[in-house]
Amino acid sequence: MFETLVEFERKALNASSLERLGALTEPLARSLGFSCFTLFRPQPAMAGHAPIFLTTYPERWISRIFQEKRHLDDPAHAAAARSVDGINWTAIGQFMALSDHQRETLSLASGHGLAKGITLPFRVPGLPSAMFSLAMRDCTVPKPFAILAARLMGGIVFAQAHRLARSEPSQAEVVTLSPRQLDCIRLLARGMTDRAIACELGLSPQTIREYIEAARLRYGVKRRAQLVAAAMRDGHLSADDFGTSVLEDSCRPLPG
Repeated sequence: MFETLVEFERKALNASSLERLGALTEPLARSLGFSCFTLFRPQPAMAGHAPIFLTTYPERWISRIFQEKRHLDDPAHAAAARSVDGINWTAIGQFMALSDHQRETLSLASGHGLAKGITLPFRVPGLPSAMFSLAMRDCTVPKPFAILAARLMGGIVFAQAHRLARSEPSQAEVVTLSPRQLDCIRLLARGMTDRAIACELGLSPQTIREYIEAARLRYGVKRRAQLVAAAMRDGHLSADDFGTSVLEDSCRPLPG
């Protein structure tokens, strides 16, 4: 495992984009017994720095937490901020008194396969804390070496993400997207299906899939949730874009 982490660090330090860094992180996390991960740092107030958002969390959960503003009082993040070296999600209540809204968030997360996991804080003076969270596969308890390896992996991932998120153009080039691609991603962020987006924009579902696929390839990500995360990080989306989901049955009819 030590040799694996050394090789991972070598590759991570050569990652030229946050998307590439995420692609390197996913298989290592899975090999340690984790099903998915998220690295999140809000937009810093300090000039010269950008937010960080990498995720392999379920797409529906990503859409929901932003639609319902649950990211603002995320219980795992709030508890980890009070810890020295991170928390196990089952011990969140030991670090803080949970509000009803936070208890509901934990219950809802469980329904998306996020019942157990760990969250590790990473701090840089003058900047918001970054939170590296990993969900445990099948609710199993990882062996102690896996937790230790996750801490080392998280430190490597955050350090390189922090470098890449600096706002110098040479390190954080924003991916350009067409107006139609942006329209599709904004509606995708609201949890809408391809058919619902097609109804909303007056296009065919196949055309919508082509726009989304082209944007996904532009970013070099595998999942739509990762596409939404990347677009948000680049400033193509704001929290206001995660509005109330539009049901398929309520979409307006196609022209003609």
